[in-house]
Amino acid sequence: MRRAFVLLMITVIATGCRKSAVVEQVAAAAPAPAAQSTVKPVPKDLPAVLARVNGEPIERWELDSAIREIEALAVHPLISSERDEMMRAIVDRLVGHHLAAQEARATKLAASAAEIQASVDKAAREFSSNGEFTKMLEASGLSLEQFRRQTQISLELSKFIRVQISPGVKIDQKTIAAYYAQNLTRFQQPETIRASHIFISAPPGTSPAQRQAARAKATAILDELRNGVDFADLAHSQSDDFASAAAGGDIGTIVRGQSDPPFEAAAFALQAGQVSSVVETSLGFEVIKSTEHHQATTTSLDQVKGEIEQVLSEQAENEKFSAFVERAKAKSRIEILF
Repeated sequence: MRRAFVLLMITVIATGCRKSAVVEQVAAAAPAPAAQSTVKPVPKDLPAVLARVNGEPIERWELDSAIREIEALAVHPLISSERDEMMRAIVDRLVGHHLAAQEARATKLAASAAEIQASVDKAAREFSSNGEFTKMLEASGLSLEQFRRQTQISLELSKFIRVQISPGVKIDQKTIAAYYAQNLTRFQQPETIRASHIFISAPPGTSPAQRQAARAKATAILDELRNGVDFADLAHSQSDDFASAAAGGDIGTIVRGQSDPPFEAAAFALQAGQVSSVVETSLGFEVIKSTEHHQATTTSLDQVKGEIEQVLSEQAENEKFSAFVERAKAKSRIEILF
């Protein structure tokens, strides 16, 4: 029930909050918003009823609830400079939701009282008690009746999509393969290593004598390693990178192309378990140990065809839904009251 509401609402803003990396690629391909907006400013104090769709009200709480949904998925508030545009876009999308719900009722797909209650009960069972459910509603700014109304619209929207939108969407294997071929770089996983290091600091401005002393210290550490001293123990006691020293020198996973060139050249030349010679960088000297090394790979079409099909299907559904809304608007009475 929530899936359709969130899916259709989230297309209003390019948040990039999607179910998979493949979906993110489709979002990234979406057209960017115009540099300058001519959207009518949204007043600070909004009326209780924001719009009417064939006489049916869209209330302020519906906008507030949608904004909370979007901000939660985006993990940040709406950007203030885009807020007016986004709020009007959300209300426009709510108009579409109401038009679809009205169409569902007109074609005998209305949500029954029993269906609405069952959906509300299911949501309540996700909480440990009715009290916790009530607290959730309060935190969401919704009354129980508003939640019921939201549930009704979402159920009817889902029915409308399932019966009148989805059946007409067919993504064939040729289309999936074409998308994969046209976006092959998006399915490539870069070469990575997991590494540890022992770092001896000699930053810019260090005197030649100090830099030579740092090199000598790093060389002595390398000799100890070659004589069998444990890498993690030496990192803990000798490394000037105190954050990684506490973890035995572990600096985590590194992606090729994202590190200092001298470090990267040495680190990516190592196989798992190998230790480098002394490596000089602009910040000092270090000895690197590779603990894992994964070559670059390309995810096969068979591995991602299901995700691609899902993405392209949802994209097609959204396009088909938008076309329905435009047709419905042309023959409906839409009043925007702010």
